[in-house]
Amino acid sequence: MSDLSGKTALITGVSTADSLAWGIVEKFHTEGCQIILSYQGASHLRRIKKLCREYNITPDAIYACDFGNEQQVKQLFEDIAAQNISLDIFIHSMAYADAKTMQGAFSDCTKHDFAQCMEISVFSLINACHYLKPLMPNGGSIQTLTYNGAQKVLPNYHIMGVAKAALESSVRYLASELGPDKIRVNAISAGPIETVAAASIPSFQQKMQSTEGRIPTRKNTTKEDVAAMSSFLASNHSQNITGSIYYVDGGLHTLGW
Repeated sequence: MSDLSGKTALITGVSTADSLAWGIVEKFHTEGCQIILSYQGASHLRRIKKLCREYNITPDAIYACDFGNEQQVKQLFEDIAAQNISLDIFIHSMAYADAKTMQGAFSDCTKHDFAQCMEISVFSLINACHYLKPLMPNGGSIQTLTYNGAQKVLPNYHIMGVAKAALESSVRYLASELGPDKIRVNAISAGPIETVAAASIPSFQQKMQSTEGRIPTRKNTTKEDVAAMSSFLASNHSQNITGSIYYVDGGLHTLGW
């Protein structure tokens, strides 16, 4: 069992109780971690506040931040620094691609949609690391979430697959840069999980059923599985682990059929 007591985590991307980010919040809470959240859009705030009340996360630990808006990103980290908070953990759980674009032909992707996908899904991590370094004076763990579409062709995933490939490469370069500062950077590649984002993928339920019947463990991934890996990577047990992609998918990535 990992112990995160005495550590402080900034977790992004919480939208609903089904989100992977919220699964990480729940796990970190049980491990004694102090939690700070950022959310995008006022539409999420009421729901997030309701979730946070169950875990005694106070409103002053919840920040609005659109990671596509440089001024808001800068303000988020300035506000945290102003409270003399040192971060030990940063969870990057954000990605975006226009649903219509993902369902169309890959070569029909527009320059605007491609740039927007890369900015939110990849540059947001790179930019966050720029601000995180001074907030992690004692080192720490930076984690992002990826998917097997970065390595393999998946239907209706094309533009996001390219973004996830760039994200995984960014993990390696950031790990190299931040390693001397005792900051570890890793990614978790989860198997298919039923989230709000996944619901926009056509025939997702059928794909999950098909996957469960053929992966080595015969058990689809849950958000609790992902949270357990995140807790390990955030703990002192992983102090010499960085620059890696960790698959939590029941062995799906090992299959060639």
